[in-house]
Amino acid sequence: MNTTKKGDLFEEKCSNVIKGALKNGELGIIPSICKIYTKKKYFSFEREGDIIFDISIEVTPKGAKKPTLVYVIECKDLNKKVPVDDVEEFQSKISGLRGFQVKGVIISNGSLQKSGY
Repeated sequence: MNTTKKGDLFEEKCSNVIKGALKNGELGIIPSICKIYTKKKYFSFEREGDIIFDISIEVTPKGAKKPTLVYVIECKDLNKKVPVDDVEEFQSKISGLRGFQVKGVIISNGSLQKSGY
């Protein structure tokens, strides 16, 4: 199986877990004001272009026209520890987002390198 297909399958599995956890009230956010997206683009002011995140959860309170909080989620299906460079790159991507609070989450089938924590 090629790496793109493998990654897509892992992201789908992660998305299903997140949807179930949200529905069951396990994420600490109100399901009725949340939307889950896969491969959604967000504009990065630092890059002056869009960044696509594997999964995102947008929290939009009643009456708001746009989300006030966005969880961006990076999925890593590796046969090794997640390299610290991958963690730093993800953090760098997050830092370019504006207009809402952002929380970054990495979901991996393994652990992070020591410096990645």
